[in-house]
Amino acid sequence: MIPARAAQPRDKAKVEVGVQGVERWMLARLRHHTFFSLAAGNAALAPLLSTLQAHPCKKLPGSRQELCDTLARPARRPLPAQPDE
Repeated sequence: MIPARAAQPRDKAKVEVGVQGVERWMLARLRHHTFFSLAAGNAALAPLLSTLQAHPCKKLPGSRQELCDTLARPARRPLPAQPDE
């Protein structure tokens, strides 16, 4: 994953539209359900999230999960032993 550039408001709109699309897609599927706890809501969102991650991308080859496995996961490093102050 490539983080947004510092002091570049152009990047924010693209991220916000992406989040909005995912939010609408998930909430549209759950609009007729009532949840009485956060755990129940999270349990209903979990399969939708895995479905979304497995969906093929339009402009890139593969799915979001495949891209994460091939690009992001090998580049990750463990958290530092001491937290930042």
